Amino acid sequence: MVVANGMIQANAYSGHSGNVLVNVDSLIASQNQLIKVGAQLIKWNSNAPGLNVIQDASQFGLRGKPL
Repeated sequence: MVVANGMIQANAYSGHSGNVLVNVDSLIASQNQLIKVGAQLIKWNSNAPGLNVIQDASQFGLRGKPL
């Protein structure tokens, strides 16, 4: 999978966020940057070069987990 300024997310406003499972042989992120985030919400900016995020956060901090 190639991610070029992309975001994969399972966020929730209330309750627990989802779990994220990316089942691929390899993952290539643009500019060699990949952020895996749990409790902290990352604000998406499509103009930020190399902003590649896998995120599972909840507005109230009840998170799932990136797998």
